[in-house]
Amino acid sequence: MSLLSTYKQNNFIYTEKALNFGLRANYIFDNKYVAEVDGMLVASPRFSKENRWGFSPAVGLGWIISEEDFLKSVDKIDFLKLKASYGNTKTDYDDALANYYLYQNVYNVGGTFNYGDGIGQNNYMNVQTGNQNISWVQRNELNAGIETSLFNKVLFMEVNYFHSTRFDEIQKRTNTYPQFMGGTDFIAYENYAERVQQGFEADLRFTKQFGDFRLSADFNIINLVPIRTLIDELDYGPGHEYRQRQGKVNDAIWGLVADGLYTQDEIDKINDPLDQTVSKPAFGGVKAGDIKYVDLDNNNIIDENDTKAIGNTQPRFNYGLRLTIDYKNLSLFVFGAAETGYHRIMSNSYNWVYGEMKYPAYLVNRWAYNPALNVDTRATATYPRLTTKNNTNNFRNSTFWLTERDYFSIPAIQLTYAVPHKLLSSIFLKQFSVYARVDNLLTLSKDKYATLNVGSSPQLRMYNIGIKAGF
Repeated sequence: MSLLSTYKQNNFIYTEKALNFGLRANYIFDNKYVAEVDGMLVASPRFSKENRWGFSPAVGLGWIISEEDFLKSVDKIDFLKLKASYGNTKTDYDDALANYYLYQNVYNVGGTFNYGDGIGQNNYMNVQTGNQNISWVQRNELNAGIETSLFNKVLFMEVNYFHSTRFDEIQKRTNTYPQFMGGTDFIAYENYAERVQQGFEADLRFTKQFGDFRLSADFNIINLVPIRTLIDELDYGPGHEYRQRQGKVNDAIWGLVADGLYTQDEIDKINDPLDQTVSKPAFGGVKAGDIKYVDLDNNNIIDENDTKAIGNTQPRFNYGLRLTIDYKNLSLFVFGAAETGYHRIMSNSYNWVYGEMKYPAYLVNRWAYNPALNVDTRATATYPRLTTKNNTNNFRNSTFWLTERDYFSIPAIQLTYAVPHKLLSSIFLKQFSVYARVDNLLTLSKDKYATLNVGSSPQLRMYNIGIKAGF
């Protein structure tokens, strides 16, 4: 039995407890074949008595191929193993919710109504409809991989594929009922939503001695794609599949598709009530030089119904490189990192500029047309027209403001000199070294903010010189 935590609220003290019983058994046959079985019996007070217990099984298999007779004679292969596992886990805590009594009806006293001679009377309001069938949030995980060591342990490689399905997530299916039914309190929570994470990770390590030189390099890469496979939402019908969240990535950026800047001819057609050749924006008045968007549903109106997934906020690939070069008593360490496959909307005050805000130098490339002053950037503009007001048409999520956040950085580099041991014996030191280190040395990216390390607070580049002594 495990005691998780204790709470005090409104002078009531209660202790949260959970029961966990685990079993693990593994077997290795002939140093080649490995099998492991795990089981976890769990119980939680968050569910009704009928659903309070859950069982989570898992199984793993491994095959050490390098122990087989047909590979023992291959001296270049030190170790080779195939492995796979599949298991189920259960949790009583959902990302957006932690409530004990979702399986019970809950009422509050609230509001009054008059009857008879006008005497007021309190009434009871249903603030939660219970669901006796609500149960565990579950996850099924599949992992498969290979490990190998080659050339007398000079090269090591590990590659793993993973597929994780999280299902029975707890939510209210508010889109199942029309709004005229009045609020959502009558809708019970239920196990419904589902999402999938899949990808791979690989690690490659190289270690080799070349006389007085020793080289060690460790490169790793992780790929992750999260997808919403089941979600409570409206069905927008044929031709509007782009609006559905289901089947899209969890971290999608939703916005409009930009189609250049309006010309004066297009503005004239928008202002003509009889003209239907140019879709009319619903985000306020527009002028020449404002951002034009694609009418995805082809209803001649550009509005929120024309938004789609235009990017994602989390990287699809993460890379890391740790490089160490030793020469006698000198050691150079370099750490490199990179992320690719994600985006952001340039929506801060550096990009969305109007009124009396500070105007960056790049705005010389804004849209402008003034024949009297011989100013015409209509063909070369990379920024919409300037305005003294917050432009509700221009300043909204769209591909116009979408930028890639891919970057490469060197978070750390360090040079170390270790004094030879024979020079230390006379001064009672076991080791003594001097080092110089730089953190946040370099960042390369198309994104100006990533390159300058600008975020919610200033980033620091740190220089360190130090010594390390052992007695």
